[in-house]
Amino acid sequence: MKSLFGIKYPALSKDTGKSEDLFEHVKTGVDSVEGQDCESLKPLLILLDCQKRKSYLSWTDGNDMLLQTGNQTEVSPISRVALQGTLLKVVVKPEANEYDNVMVLDVANGVSPMSWKLGHTSLDLNGGAVTLLCRSVEAQSQLRLLYDMCMLARFEYMSLRKALTATVISTHGSRISDISTVLLAQHSYKDWCYISIDGEWVKAWCHVDRSPRNAGTHKGRRQIKFFKDDRSLTAKNLLCFIPACDEDKDLFLVEDQDPNLSESSPTDGFADLRFRDHLKAAHVDGASLESSMEALLSRLNTLRFVGDIYWPGSTASAPNGSKSPPISFSAGSLSPRKKRRSAVEAPSNEPSGASSHKRSKSGVSMSSVHHPDEGDYEFKTSEILIKPIPHSGVHHLESLIRCALPMMGCLSLYGRPVHFNNSRMDPESMLFGLPRLPVIDFFAAEEIPSLFEYTSTIAGGSEHLNRTIAAFKQFLAQRIADKGRQKLTFTTLSDMMQTGSDFSVFTSSSRSTSNSPLI
Repeated sequence: MKSLFGIKYPALSKDTGKSEDLFEHVKTGVDSVEGQDCESLKPLLILLDCQKRKSYLSWTDGNDMLLQTGNQTEVSPISRVALQGTLLKVVVKPEANEYDNVMVLDVANGVSPMSWKLGHTSLDLNGGAVTLLCRSVEAQSQLRLLYDMCMLARFEYMSLRKALTATVISTHGSRISDISTVLLAQHSYKDWCYISIDGEWVKAWCHVDRSPRNAGTHKGRRQIKFFKDDRSLTAKNLLCFIPACDEDKDLFLVEDQDPNLSESSPTDGFADLRFRDHLKAAHVDGASLESSMEALLSRLNTLRFVGDIYWPGSTASAPNGSKSPPISFSAGSLSPRKKRRSAVEAPSNEPSGASSHKRSKSGVSMSSVHHPDEGDYEFKTSEILIKPIPHSGVHHLESLIRCALPMMGCLSLYGRPVHFNNSRMDPESMLFGLPRLPVIDFFAAEEIPSLFEYTSTIAGGSEHLNRTIAAFKQFLAQRIADKGRQKLTFTTLSDMMQTGSDFSVFTSSSRSTSNSPLI
């Protein structure tokens, strides 16, 4: 099978031989996990699992810090702070009933990048919904460190998600019958989808302007637009739009956040992966690994765009991006849950080819499509979730790929529309900086202090998390070309075995130095 990316992924050991009949019982097609797909996905699943267990920061003495929630004037002294994976856990006194005194926030999911504000003595999270206050000079430095570590966890999470997206497009896209047409298409993409507005799914007509002829060009008025329906693509009917001119933007796949999508699916997608068996490079039962991957892929049905999204209306009604955009939509919008459940649990028997697609056709001509000017829209947000609706006989992964590729081309992301950049050394690649197992770190331990100093200088005055993430990428681009980097200290899988799953990047635990942190 020819890969769309031409990616060669690292294996767990030197023995990479595959038995031809290892997964002979697995069905072929986009809706299955083939043997070679398992080999491509396995390293990323391990890296995702390691990042989820990684302890970025842990304090047991936070007496100089206070927690304030919402508009309450009352504050509570903090006793413990921990950041494991992307989950920030803050425990306040008293601890008689820990459940009532614990705040947990996912710093990489469900957080608006425009809703964090770091001050000299405070850190506002989610538009002031949660505020951390400090009452000493030492606590001020701790607060800055906490912010930086949250950004590091967010950067590594998003980077791994982009690498997973590249792998899924490469493996599953190769089995789409007309994938060449999708890649080379010079016409606009138009189809129904759901977008998330203030936590609710709204059915929308997606219109993606055709891709430019040359990669990286920002001339013209290329946009991704979402309309209330397909009957009138005018300004009055516009829900929101994404311009191609913004530089700090990303698009990648994420799982469904609804645990009821499939009752048999594990809650996090990794329940069937025996973590310590991976650390020991032990044999993993093929059926269990296959089951784990299929569970993850079954919920991988959402596109997450990180960047500027412009909305009609005034910012006065939605300060700091904490409220919903000032738009209205029909109460009769279909529920995406039912659509997704039917697509996953009761797939059609029709073949998944181009001939079986039954997409709605918009009767509106291209000349009548409204092209908004971002200068006319003051209100903007910095993230949006998009769920393509699978059509009859089309698997949800194919629908994702058919939607993602035109969007990447329109926005000139990752080398599109000409070809994908697949180098780990290229900042514009979806695989940029991806660690090579057994290394699991994007940055060496010696680089982290300099990284935080750099990001503070470049994006210190910005309240936009995306600017900070962009600064992380710039710093990594400078460091990754250093030939002496391979002699620095990177955490490995064996280190996790020695220190347990709760290792920290700032502990003095035993570490191994990899000969080559990156491919």
